[in-house]
Amino acid sequence: MRILRFLAAGALALCTAAPTLAAPATLTWYQADSLAWTTPLNPAAEGPSRPVDADPWLPRLPEARISLLEGGEFDTAAELPPALILDFWATWCAPCVKELPLLHEVERLYRDRGVRLIAVNAQEDDETIRVFLERVGLSLEIGRYSKELDRVLQVRNLPTLMLIDSEGQIRRRWNGYREGLEVELGQAIGNVLADKDPDVRPVRVADVRRGRVEAHWTRTGRLPVQDLGPADGQAGAPPFTVLRGSSMAMVEGDGVVRGRFRAPSGMSGLRALDLDGDGTRELIGHRPGSDRVTVFSPSRGAFSEWQAPRSAFDIASLHPSGGQPGELLLATSAGLMASDMAGNRLRALVEGSGFRSLLVTGPADDPTIWTLSLDGALQAFDRVGKARREPLAGDRSGWLVQHPGLSGFGVASAGIRSVAGLRVEGRDLLLVLLEQGTVLGLNPETGSEELRIDWPGAKAVVAADFDGDGSDELVVADGSRITLVSATPAASAEGREATASAATSAPSTGGQ
Repeated sequence: MRILRFLAAGALALCTAAPTLAAPATLTWYQADSLAWTTPLNPAAEGPSRPVDADPWLPRLPEARISLLEGGEFDTAAELPPALILDFWATWCAPCVKELPLLHEVERLYRDRGVRLIAVNAQEDDETIRVFLERVGLSLEIGRYSKELDRVLQVRNLPTLMLIDSEGQIRRRWNGYREGLEVELGQAIGNVLADKDPDVRPVRVADVRRGRVEAHWTRTGRLPVQDLGPADGQAGAPPFTVLRGSSMAMVEGDGVVRGRFRAPSGMSGLRALDLDGDGTRELIGHRPGSDRVTVFSPSRGAFSEWQAPRSAFDIASLHPSGGQPGELLLATSAGLMASDMAGNRLRALVEGSGFRSLLVTGPADDPTIWTLSLDGALQAFDRVGKARREPLAGDRSGWLVQHPGLSGFGVASAGIRSVAGLRVEGRDLLLVLLEQGTVLGLNPETGSEELRIDWPGAKAVVAADFDGDGSDELVVADGSRITLVSATPAASAEGREATASAATSAPSTGGQ
């Protein structure tokens, strides 16, 4: 997971006076302790743009086997009909009894087009079901609800009605019965069969000005997204985390939520750190300027919190080495502090100078702790807090960033919301999100711009190889929506187009 920082630059500016005029955002990069380049980052750009349209995310019918009353079973992982209706009901449920004849009539109207209805009964005995069907004069395909179905579908209301297409996507779901539902169902079936459902029309999420972008899906929740972060615990853990209100969701790259947890109030700034060296990275949450540190263990599904003696503007970690345990580093107004993951062994590492940002470079057995002081000095220390070089001039309103796939580090100014790493087709880029919602991909050698996406309202971005093809995809959060896209920088996109053009125009070598 190439996620570096998700720190609001505005929150880090608590100790500086607000400028009367906003200066342009800049990213400065250092290689081997020397300045490599400085790039101004303009949120606005001239020239043509292309819309980025994303299909709304739809939940999928989980793999399960439904036992049928008259023998056999229905396997949801097998080939599905053009439209499948699953109705969850019981004989004692009055709305269910009212709904069943209407569903039977809808199925009869569409039966010659391959529509199939399975009425899944809520664990009543077979004799009760047969007596009921004979009494009401219905001939239906009946399924049995089971522990397996409950585990994957978690139906909590009766009746519950689902319409599934041939790809296994749940196109509509109705929890409970209401008058006219059969009309809605008929219209929804018609849309599914015609493949023109208005509920799944593409949504314009952004505009790309440099490079190429392909959207895979977009998903909207009930609450605004507060933050995105890694979800990196044991092997097989979901690749990213979404924070909304007091809820933290662990989400796969296909948009499926694999776990939800109640998060402590104010949790943000997530990063994955292995402080105890057991190979499992915990999620550390910290809001810049707060004295609260939150630790989430993915393996236990549990949160813990502790309070630092001073407010911290930034955190980083020292990895275990040579028998020394890993430590959490805190940049505070009184100096640099170190602690274990539980906050039990707090100690002062560097005293007498306030720091606003920090990061760690180099090997675990000989790390360098880079800090940015409140007065803008860029300083380097060893593991025990001893200065490694003379301070460099930095940025009083900036914060430090790094890319795990590259040497060096950067100083991001105010106006930059986050910096992350992006690996595409074997190349590493710096992925920058500006406060105004512009997403940029920069060449790490020169700072030149190779990707530009205008993304209104973008608040957070994470990058990872979600599909295993060797290139990262991006998840971008704006408002209450998250969107997964693939991005190709300009140089790669132009080279691909040139190759395709040459192949198309090449003369044929075949004989007559």
